Amino acid sequence: MALTKEERLGKVWDRATSRFDRAYGPQQQIRLASLEDRRFAFVDGAQWEGGLGAQFNNRPRFVVNKTQKAVRRIVSEYRANAMTVNFRSSDDGSRQDDLDALRIVYRSDEQYSGAQDVYVSAFEEAVAGGVGAWRLTNDYDHRAEVDLDDDTPQRILFEPINDADISVFFDPDSRKLDKSDAKWCVVLNPISWDTYTDEYLSSAEVKIEERPSSFKMVRSLKQFDWFTNDAVYIGEYYEVEQKVEQYSVWLEPNSKLEQKVYAGLDAESREDAAEQEAHWKSIGYAKVRTGKRNRKRVRKYFLDGSGVLKDCGYIAGSEIPIVVVFGIRQIIDGIERFQGAVRLAKDSQRLYNMQISTLADITAFTPREKPIFTPEQMAGHELTWAGDLVANNPYLLINPITGADGSSTVSGPVGQIKQPDVPPALAGLVQITAADMLDVTGGDLAADQVNSNTSDALVSRVQAHQDMQVYIFIDNMARALERCGKVYMSMAADVYVEENRPFAAIGEDNTSETTKINVPSLNADGEPIITRAFTPGLDVFVDVGPAFNSRKDSTVNTLIKLLPAVVDPQMAQLVMNTLIQNLDGEGMQDLSAYSRKQLVQAGVVKPTDEEAQELEEAQQEAANAPPDAATVALLAQARESDANASKSQASAVQSLSTAELNQAKAAQAVSTTNASQLATIIQMLQGMQGNVQNTAEQISASQPQHPLDGKVNAAIASGNAAPSPGINPLHGVQQVQPDPTAQQLTSGNGAPPPQAPIHASNRPAVGK
Repeated sequence: MALTKEERLGKVWDRATSRFDRAYGPQQQIRLASLEDRRFAFVDGAQWEGGLGAQFNNRPRFVVNKTQKAVRRIVSEYRANAMTVNFRSSDDGSRQDDLDALRIVYRSDEQYSGAQDVYVSAFEEAVAGGVGAWRLTNDYDHRAEVDLDDDTPQRILFEPINDADISVFFDPDSRKLDKSDAKWCVVLNPISWDTYTDEYLSSAEVKIEERPSSFKMVRSLKQFDWFTNDAVYIGEYYEVEQKVEQYSVWLEPNSKLEQKVYAGLDAESREDAAEQEAHWKSIGYAKVRTGKRNRKRVRKYFLDGSGVLKDCGYIAGSEIPIVVVFGIRQIIDGIERFQGAVRLAKDSQRLYNMQISTLADITAFTPREKPIFTPEQMAGHELTWAGDLVANNPYLLINPITGADGSSTVSGPVGQIKQPDVPPALAGLVQITAADMLDVTGGDLAADQVNSNTSDALVSRVQAHQDMQVYIFIDNMARALERCGKVYMSMAADVYVEENRPFAAIGEDNTSETTKINVPSLNADGEPIITRAFTPGLDVFVDVGPAFNSRKDSTVNTLIKLLPAVVDPQMAQLVMNTLIQNLDGEGMQDLSAYSRKQLVQAGVVKPTDEEAQELEEAQQEAANAPPDAATVALLAQARESDANASKSQASAVQSLSTAELNQAKAAQAVSTTNASQLATIIQMLQGMQGNVQNTAEQISASQPQHPLDGKVNAAIASGNAAPSPGINPLHGVQQVQPDPTAQQLTSGNGAPPPQAPIHASNRPAVGK
């Protein structure tokens, strides 16, 4: 028998509260200690809370907060650290466009929702208390000027989770640091009673009067109080479901293209799948096979201490969208324990405050020795003595003492109130306590001892030694960001489905980056595909720079050392441009933009979409532009050289023809008496004339042509450049004048053979 909605949600609430109790009970004291650590570092007066503060009632209670300084130093190390999420393909390098688009979209969503502040807040809680967290969610894009409906574009948002040590509870059976193996998670959100009544009770899935009585019985056994006088706790409950999902494959008979339709895990998804199948069938696709796959989905609920308030259904992505970052984490006795940089320094800090307060108490109440006089000695001089510290009188007066016999006797103070000595043990303990705090918190004592004239290498080594004190926090944050990238990638595949949707972001070098996702295109076989899509097959890694400085400063130092050793001028120019790209300063924007343009043109830096378009337009413009005067002059000179070579070849051919004609004339003189022989001689002469003409045409055709001949001819014709002597300005033809000797030899014997035009080339006829 199928369960009703109320019964199903009742089982969800029973399961959720039972799991929460199992996580909350063993970690209750651990989480309260983490909260106390954060209060100890940041809340005024929290360092005197407890029994120690009661012992110092009505006494000075000073605080020299060194633990907060230690936390701030570690957080500042992270702020100066260039830590970012990058994406790479886990199968091959064919998806570089997808990776670049995903990187820009991720950075755009970070800037859209202020993710850097979210990261810093979580990291600060992890450093101080031991654990921090943030969530990823999707909501309508408030910049999209469209009506809110199912087709309205959405954005992935980064939201902070405050007080993660007392609000975020993961499956205690999960053992991985990033909680990627957790089956459930609960996030507690305290709200006011008015908000609870207006926003939740009015739209609760199960009304109060309709809720089963078993809810109240289970609530009486709970350790956590969901309802207090000041607030009501609402729990976000995420539950991972591993189910088998069916799918069908549809084939287009002509193009052989396949489309998969997944049935989904809920009623709404199955309705969408039915609509997709009807669509593919209507346009000629045929169902060829069906199959099954394992599907991991996450379902979200809102609940309180009485029942489920709302069933949000399956959320985007396949991962729990809660990212947790730990300070120092261990699992001892099967219980997860965590702490930050404050825990071990608390005792030293309390002891130091107590010692400083004791010293202040001693010096405040007895600042100097005080003389003791009788009232008779001070009568009339009280105000002078009282204001002596301000007036700095040259002398002070007292009255003589009257004896029993009536005589006056001058006498000094009857006694002295001496300043108490500071106990030697207390002075020594103050020094020991201060040294212990620096040792526990990894303080910057070593850096303070570095002289101003110390080499950069030594300073770097000292700084690297300090980095080892905070490396565990930086490394755990890197793991959390890596987990964040994986969660984001799974959500992006479900949220960003619009074709040609544009995104813009500011890159690490403060340049604008733009991209479009889900762009229809064609593959190498001419089949339609979607490029820049966030489909499975991408992996995530986190790029973490050196903790003591940003990656930019490290790059500058490396390039400065490398530049003197570069011999190649072209490589030196590229190194210099890269160096300029990493320099900051007033007025560097234009120079940096010029350097980037040079690097893009040289192929060192991958261009953005706008830069690639500008580069392509510049190349087309250069290809269509007429050659300059210098280029025309050089090509004309080359043509002149080729023409001279062709002229020499033509002269050689003419000399050969002259010799053959002389032989023919001699034969003609011998055969003057025989008419038949004369006809034979004439026919032979005509044949030799044809051979000479064919030879000249072959020489002309063998000359190679230059690709700029057309542009050069156009430039010469327009008057942009003067042609060389002997060159036809329109055709580049060298006109060869006939040899006068040959004309004389052939006069009276017929017209001389026509001279074929020899086309000049930009290459000399070597070896001919």
